[in-house]
Amino acid sequence: MRVTRIILTVVCLTLCSTTVALSGGGPVAVAPARVDNTAFIGVNNLQMMVSNVGSFAFDPTNRFGSDAGLYFPRGTNKTVIFAGGIWVGARVNGQPRISVAEYTQEFRPGTAEDGDYTPDQSRFRVYKIARGDDAESNPDYANWPFQDGAPAVKDAFGHDSLDADGNRIPELFGDEALYAVYHDLNPGAHTNQAGSTQPLGLEIQQNVFAFGRSGALGNVIFLKFVIINEGHNRLEDTYVSLWCDPDVGDPYDDLVGCDTNLMVGYAYNEGPDPIYGTGAPAVGYDFLQGPIVASPGDSARYRNEWIQDYRNLPMASFNLYTAGKDPTNSFETYNYMQGLTPAGDTVYDPFDVPTPFQVAGDPVTGEGWTDVNGNDRRFMMTTGPFTMAVGDTQEVVIAVLVGQGTDNISSISALRQTSEQAQAVFDLGFNVPAPPPQPTVWQQPLPNRVELVWDHAAEGDVQISDVLGQRFVMEGYNVYQGESQAGPWKKIATFDVDNDITRIYKDEFDPTVGGIQRILAQLGTNSGLQNHLTITTDRITGKPLVNYRPYYFAVTAYSYDEANVSEYKVGSSVIGHLTEVLETQIQSFEVVPNSVALELVDTASHVVGSSQGEVVIRYFEPENVTGDTYEVTFNDDLTWNLTNSTTGETLLSNQENQSGDFEYDIVDGVMVQTMGPEPGIQTVTWEESESSVEPWATSVNIGGPWFGGGFVPGAWFFGSTITDARDLIPVEIRFSNTETQLGYSYIRGAEPNYSYGGYGEVPLTAWDVSVDPPRQLNVCFVEQFELATHDNHWLPSDDPITAREYLFVLNSDY
Repeated sequence: MRVTRIILTVVCLTLCSTTVALSGGGPVAVAPARVDNTAFIGVNNLQMMVSNVGSFAFDPTNRFGSDAGLYFPRGTNKTVIFAGGIWVGARVNGQPRISVAEYTQEFRPGTAEDGDYTPDQSRFRVYKIARGDDAESNPDYANWPFQDGAPAVKDAFGHDSLDADGNRIPELFGDEALYAVYHDLNPGAHTNQAGSTQPLGLEIQQNVFAFGRSGALGNVIFLKFVIINEGHNRLEDTYVSLWCDPDVGDPYDDLVGCDTNLMVGYAYNEGPDPIYGTGAPAVGYDFLQGPIVASPGDSARYRNEWIQDYRNLPMASFNLYTAGKDPTNSFETYNYMQGLTPAGDTVYDPFDVPTPFQVAGDPVTGEGWTDVNGNDRRFMMTTGPFTMAVGDTQEVVIAVLVGQGTDNISSISALRQTSEQAQAVFDLGFNVPAPPPQPTVWQQPLPNRVELVWDHAAEGDVQISDVLGQRFVMEGYNVYQGESQAGPWKKIATFDVDNDITRIYKDEFDPTVGGIQRILAQLGTNSGLQNHLTITTDRITGKPLVNYRPYYFAVTAYSYDEANVSEYKVGSSVIGHLTEVLETQIQSFEVVPNSVALELVDTASHVVGSSQGEVVIRYFEPENVTGDTYEVTFNDDLTWNLTNSTTGETLLSNQENQSGDFEYDIVDGVMVQTMGPEPGIQTVTWEESESSVEPWATSVNIGGPWFGGGFVPGAWFFGSTITDARDLIPVEIRFSNTETQLGYSYIRGAEPNYSYGGYGEVPLTAWDVSVDPPRQLNVCFVEQFELATHDNHWLPSDDPITAREYLFVLNSDY
């Protein structure tokens, strides 16, 4: 770690191609140079790899330690999907042609036009943008590939909107989005045994996006595929399949199923899972929008325009197979797409009813055809058939879903609720209110302590939905501690706006009961917004923080819908408010307290001039520390400046904050807290020597409001006979080697016992300065409990045993 050196004028201190062996039953994959397998989406509870060749939830590069590609919860090594991809099949001149994205992919990066594809170019990669990005902060935003079909913000007339510089604006769905374009026109790429036909002639524009928030929507990733027939052939009886190799934790105990009402295909665990335990989640795909075709009885062909007589196709078939039973040629694949057996026969359920939907029963109720004998499953859910003339475009939208209950079956109920949430968001055109901006958090590990500081970006945030008539206003922050990097999470602090909103209730689906339950969503205290927390206790175990042990924390911001808030009563008593709540995603970070952590506190060493202030240097971004020399100077009006003396650059100027709080800017990796003397107690004197200047008296911070936290009202300790604050008096304490007084001495025994020890000398005098002349006051003190022999003197020190000797000032004449 590089160390910053601070000099203060008043108070100074020195301070290529890849071959990968796949697990899960997959073959060996060879990735061409332009194939981008490095991108991933990870703005909510899910982290999913995304490619530019049609595969997703698949990681042949082992970027995160596994070739599986969908992690849940994000930040763990637990995965729910090994691989997924889009498959398209159609008849050309009566013969099936297939394009497959599986463990190997028959798509290649880039665009296509008029039956040919654009030669491989470096721009045909995966682009990634997020809410709050601009051209300066993100090169992908600046180079957003509009020319390759990437979406742009439109005005009311459907024209591209322009920014102040005349540039088109990337359209961001959700809070993070990834874009890629690919085609199937390269015949040399068609080598997968499930395909291996001539190309269909397709270009696919793929937009993957997600919302960063808590709740069901935090378990969803959306995928939009714009499919264009850029070939020379009419594609008859076209099908689009979403293929999945689910591995819900351990791959060999998985079952699959489909819900034809919700148009969802899913996988779940047969029982407790070796990796996830009893609460194994369910994972699946949800068809939100199928291809558009003419309604029955309408002979007109689709020409890319929306007409009342057109409709979107639903899920047409669902099939499953076990590892080793994969389709071995294009005919078997096309039969699967049609809901047939690989040989082309009709599928019958166990009740001898023909169906294109395998295992479409309900595992929750036990009704119908359900999967048995868990194993390493695959499934395909398909929509179609439809015709694509040359130049036609279709759009298919799906959602990748995860639901987690208390066991494998309740997780299916949770998945269905997540599906309904995803469909509702789709029906609103993805135009839903967002939670407040995600707080940026800085952490400082110290000996047996952690300091957390976060920014103010969320405060005052308002999100309005004209569609839903909602108005979400920022209300507070939550601080969480996790048992691991992915939880489970325990809320350890809430800092909320001081208003009449504290207990906020909402109605939410509970997978354990299979229905809507009213829950306490947020519990505020009207504490006022705060952007700092000192943590000394492990709130999971209740024990002090231990050096060199990792701890996991997160800070979120939440808002509530003030346009639709009502009082929540139990009987005649109002116990809170009922409304919707939005909370940012839990984004965990690790902090490791350690005994050698840097916390430089300079109290007037190497002083130029005189001062009663102090400066604390906190290393919040060690990676950005420069090693330069810095200088703090004060202006005539007592504001202060921070200058990089090495470069001559003024980093902060005319700063007024000298409170010692954490409302200071972080520059070059450090926060410089400049603190003036505490108001009302400024009688500390200085004893000078040739080598240094040392304070004659310093404070120990015990959380008090004065003298660096070392002075507190007496009522904070044992209560007080003073009932009116107007009875408090101003007190002056005069420290001296010669002018002393006696104080009542108490010896601290086993709590709460204190025994009187007589009189002892104190190196000070105490005065009531509200009268003229001042009135001398009595004092008493408590000696440290651990002393073997009490010395009957108030002599606090740096010794860990004798340091804590309390002094009390009494409102009685000396």
